[in-house]
Amino acid sequence: MSLNIFETAKELEKFRGVSRIHAEARKISTISRAKEDLKGGVELLESYLKSNKHHAAVSITLAMIIVDADGAIARIRRSGILSMSKYEFRAGGIQRVIDAIFSLDSLLAEVQVHRINYLISLKNLIQISRDAEKIYKRLVARLHAKKKYVLKSLLAFVNHLFSIPWRGDPEMPSNDLRRWSQEDMAEAYSYIFNLMREKVGFSLHDWQHVDDSMTGNFDNSYGEILMDAAVLQDLREAEYKVESMPYTVAVEGRTYHLFSENEDFDKTIQLGYIQTNKQIYIRARGIQYWLKPTPPFESIEEFVSLQFKGDFSSCVILAKEPISRYVVCVPFTALPILAGDFLFSDEVSELVGLSIENFEREPDDPRKILIGRTLTAGDAIHIQRYFRFLKAIFDEHFNAIENSKEKRILRARSTLPIIKNDVFLQQLSLLIGKEKAQEAIELLSLDTAHKFVDIQYRPFIKAGEWYVLAPAVIGYSNLARNIAIANGLRQKLIDPKNDPMQGAVSSALTKAGFKVKTGHEYNIDGKRETDIFCWRDGHLFVFECKNSYLPCSAHELSNTFEHLKTAEKQLSIRKRWLEKSGNKEKLLKSLKWDVPVSSIHTAVITANRLFTGFKQGEHPSRQAHEFINVILRGKIEGEGLPIKKFWKEDDFTTQDLVAYLDDGGIAKMQLDKLQVLKVRTDIGSASLTKLMYFELPECRDGCRD
Repeated sequence: MSLNIFETAKELEKFRGVSRIHAEARKISTISRAKEDLKGGVELLESYLKSNKHHAAVSITLAMIIVDADGAIARIRRSGILSMSKYEFRAGGIQRVIDAIFSLDSLLAEVQVHRINYLISLKNLIQISRDAEKIYKRLVARLHAKKKYVLKSLLAFVNHLFSIPWRGDPEMPSNDLRRWSQEDMAEAYSYIFNLMREKVGFSLHDWQHVDDSMTGNFDNSYGEILMDAAVLQDLREAEYKVESMPYTVAVEGRTYHLFSENEDFDKTIQLGYIQTNKQIYIRARGIQYWLKPTPPFESIEEFVSLQFKGDFSSCVILAKEPISRYVVCVPFTALPILAGDFLFSDEVSELVGLSIENFEREPDDPRKILIGRTLTAGDAIHIQRYFRFLKAIFDEHFNAIENSKEKRILRARSTLPIIKNDVFLQQLSLLIGKEKAQEAIELLSLDTAHKFVDIQYRPFIKAGEWYVLAPAVIGYSNLARNIAIANGLRQKLIDPKNDPMQGAVSSALTKAGFKVKTGHEYNIDGKRETDIFCWRDGHLFVFECKNSYLPCSAHELSNTFEHLKTAEKQLSIRKRWLEKSGNKEKLLKSLKWDVPVSSIHTAVITANRLFTGFKQGEHPSRQAHEFINVILRGKIEGEGLPIKKFWKEDDFTTQDLVAYLDDGGIAKMQLDKLQVLKVRTDIGSASLTKLMYFELPECRDGCRD
């Protein structure tokens, strides 16, 4: 009787030297396997890598590869256990594991090519590990040295960037603060917060002090700490992309190039962001015409300026303990504005983006979109308005004081309010009611128990019985969207039987003269529900709808891509089945459609704009708003630009939809116009590059779909 995976690994461990273990493994022909052996093997491999037991790591890896090379590599990749960032950027064990896999080259012939490419890319990327480890050790040492000041000082720095705001310049070198955007620095801070929690430790007292020296002209140590963290974040993002998406790392000297295996993959992602920003801008300009009432001021800043006229003695107080700093007391005279049922112009864009992604009809009020159990998008806007008010008060107050070193120190000390739990609840309750205030605090709080740390998603930092708050970060992040994403509420809040995106698409198809059936269950090599079947003029269309918010991180992007891969599997099963003799007729009978079918078409319809124009396998991906425009309007309009028509005739024909699905759609011409910029991040003696796509100025005019 043959040994199992774990017994085989123990036998291999007995041999001295990795090369001898490789040689002995090649002699093994069979290993017995139980259902959960690969899962247990991967968990064991991770524990060996964490404890630097390299011989044991190599042995269990070889045993898994002998049992099922393709399955083992797939599971290792999904788990992310070969990320050097998991092991403080030490990569010796990872290198040995990858070498062990390639030592069994005769067993790799059946492994899918993309999994082999993953291992090659990982092997290339870990060559940066020595430089990355040096940066990591330097960063942790600095955090230890500045433990008393670092958390609050860096948060004040990041808050300042959001208050400017600062978009960053990707063409600047990575050791220049101007390179990094406010979002980059927020991610860097979140990484530092996690390091402080896991490697340094902190207490309530570590939130009391800002390092006064950071306000001087000559101390850039806090900027350097953030830049070190940002560089490591870039590397961690590269790791994650290689693990979870079709990205490759190629080596050229000491430069490591990160790029997508299919150029259109990266281009359709970045075009999606470009188009989303355009649509938000276009729609925001008109939304206030039908959203009532009209605000009494143009902005919260204008209200502060006109209401207080430079005299803040009633609401800005100089506190002496535990250190000298200014404290804002919100006057009751401000409450009608802070809780007012209107929208300032700078509040509109976030709601418009949420409205588009939720497929709200234009007369609907996006403030009513539910983002929690009882919490709405309008409630999130009122919370942000409160923090923008605090920021505006501080700005006006300090602008009125003569510039001096003392002023800069007081500003740094004062910019982050620290509020007692009960007082904070009371203040938010005045804006949105106690029940909703409690829910908002619950959903937005960050404490040391949270596994996932991102200060834009959970910006209420819990410190004992107090909250540390960064007004500009809270006021200028997309709070409504982030609440839904960070707490996994997106899918919970969408009724799978009444998906608004799917409903909008099916309604448009019906208006365009299609026979339409949604949510149809039928035995297609097993009982399966298909989102949309539709028919017109002999063409049968099969659509799978994937409704997710626009991703704002590599992790969220990976989730969107997983939706795309799921849709590919779903559509491939249906298309293969439909192409078998007699199956079309069976389906049509179940649909009660007595119609001829000459051709079958498939597509993924997505809620957000990423991947529009991309083909996942043989199935094109198209964005729902654009799709609806193709079948109902057949044109795109831009302010001051000629109308572009893409119907072949005056009226829509089914062939227009076929062509749209087959040739890349509207996105194809936009993808072809994108220009590329190579963005470089220096990591010690090595460099990591990635590609950024952008439009030339003449392509930037917005066209509404």
